[in-house]
Amino acid sequence: MKTCFTNFTLIDGTGAPPKTGLYMEVENKVITYLGNRHPVERDASVVEVDLGGRTVIPGLMDCHMHLAMGLKRDENTSIAALQSGNEIDFAANVLINLNLLLKEGVTYVRDAGTIADLMPEMTLRKYVEEGWFLGSHMCLSGRIITMTGGHGGATGKLTADGVEECTKAARQMLAAGVDCLKTIGTGGVGTEGTEVDSYQYEEEELAAIAREAHKVGKKVMAHCHGARGIKNALRAGIDSIEHCTLVDDEGIELLVKTGAYIVPTFCIQEWIMEKPVGIPDSMVRKELIIHDKHIENFKKCYEAGVKIACGTDGSPTFMPHGTAKEVAYMVQNSGMSNMEGILCATRNAADLIGVLDKYGTLEIGKVADFVVLGEDPLADITALQRPQQVYLGGKLVHDAAKA
Repeated sequence: MKTCFTNFTLIDGTGAPPKTGLYMEVENKVITYLGNRHPVERDASVVEVDLGGRTVIPGLMDCHMHLAMGLKRDENTSIAALQSGNEIDFAANVLINLNLLLKEGVTYVRDAGTIADLMPEMTLRKYVEEGWFLGSHMCLSGRIITMTGGHGGATGKLTADGVEECTKAARQMLAAGVDCLKTIGTGGVGTEGTEVDSYQYEEEELAAIAREAHKVGKKVMAHCHGARGIKNALRAGIDSIEHCTLVDDEGIELLVKTGAYIVPTFCIQEWIMEKPVGIPDSMVRKELIIHDKHIENFKKCYEAGVKIACGTDGSPTFMPHGTAKEVAYMVQNSGMSNMEGILCATRNAADLIGVLDKYGTLEIGKVADFVVLGEDPLADITALQRPQQVYLGGKLVHDAAKA
């Protein structure tokens, strides 16, 4: 069965200007035609979908999320409780979050470290891919590799010290079938007893983790706030710096030289500043230290030409700010155009994840994951926060009008 989509304005995710008057044919989840003529003769084998003159963009992608996090919050809930639970709790969170992500227009997500030792994301991905459950595509990093006493969450982390242990931990995760690795370069806002500007793993330890991933064609992300930790990670060959809040000029030069991405995660930091239920004073204190400096340094990175991808560091059931809001924060905090913001959550994100050959842009030969908007996001970036329809492989999976 072929589907032909008509009557829409296309922002294809390549950075090209919007196009109108197009036809898009989808067969077996893939775009087989995209042009200004009807691709096939109209007959019973072709389903035609009139998109009513609305705007179509590639499905959004979030490069930093924790799918297993998100237990119900109330006035007695602590941040530790949000990272605790049993296997069923965590699995339920993953499935609920994946479903909610589709409603937000997020069709691909990179999980930046499970909080569950049993890694429910790995099992559930299989069922999602086989069609038993509806959800976004997943790039999974498994358990976070961190040093003894290091940042990395209350549960799920994989402790390793020294080059030998870091090598083994990386190999363990890769053997488990992860798509990428997550490690820690500095202290974190959410871990008491660590400070954001203090570095943790030495360069040679990070290099051992990166080496093992790169040997099998996979990438490594590193949580880094402080300048020294950022530079350690970049010299070690890490592929993306998560947060990158206190980067200095030397670090920015290294980012440009190495071609590494940054994933700024403004959403989690803005949420902490709102002092929500369960967030301890220590997290707010740390966030106050880095908040304004983060914005200043992010703008420097953008102006220097550093590669940027979108990520929130949350999940829909954990944090109310979504991926589309992250794009708005990035535009607001850098001076980038709305188009550049959209690219951070589409083409750039797909490039960082390593799936640009199939996802991230709407072109012939790519998977037809896309979002239909009722407003022009180039005129108002908040339009991304109001998706009307979401398609996976050319199949409608969310319709706001019928929700």
